[in-house]
Amino acid sequence: PYRASYVPLAMYVLGAGSLGCLWAARLAAALPRARATCPDTSVTLLLRPGSKKCQSLQRIDPAGSTMARLRIQAGSTETFEVDVQAEEVTKNDKSIQKLLLVTKAAAAAEALSQVSSRLKQEAVVVLLCNGALAVHEQISKMPLGHIYLVLGLTTHGAWSRADFDVVHAGVGHTVFGRYRSNIPDALYQSTLHQ
Repeated sequence: PYRASYVPLAMYVLGAGSLGCLWAARLAAALPRARATCPDTSVTLLLRPGSKKCQSLQRIDPAGSTMARLRIQAGSTETFEVDVQAEEVTKNDKSIQKLLLVTKAAAAAEALSQVSSRLKQEAVVVLLCNGALAVHEQISKMPLGHIYLVLGLTTHGAWSRADFDVVHAGVGHTVFGRYRSNIPDALYQSTLHQ
């Protein structure tokens, strides 16, 4: 069972489209503040195997991780760049405790199946894709062991100018909720806090 004192510090974002890159960039931008209390906090963007975005990854940080430089334009005046760890879904066998799934609904089940062997027992998968209720029903039937699903709904709008270059075109709101999930409250709250 989940213990409130155990808070995993690694967040994985599966889906490198406009919203996936936006979420990965915003999470990575918050890392310096998070690392003040938890030095090993990380964000990793998971990419489709063999994709053009995978082939464009060339930057290696001092720790040996492959990095993607994400450029985000927010409104007409704010632009920022942030480096995020990035890897192909199938290139690593590191376990995943918390996953943000940001894909189109039609691609969600296949994307999740590519990373399913890496999901820890009692992993939390946050579904932030269009049609999240339909995706939830489809994913809950997959043989994924014991994972918890959290649904997300966002009204943020984004589009890509190029690979890893995103315009945050519409500032909106994001809400999360439990739907037919028995996720312990402490785990649910720590996931949203992270």
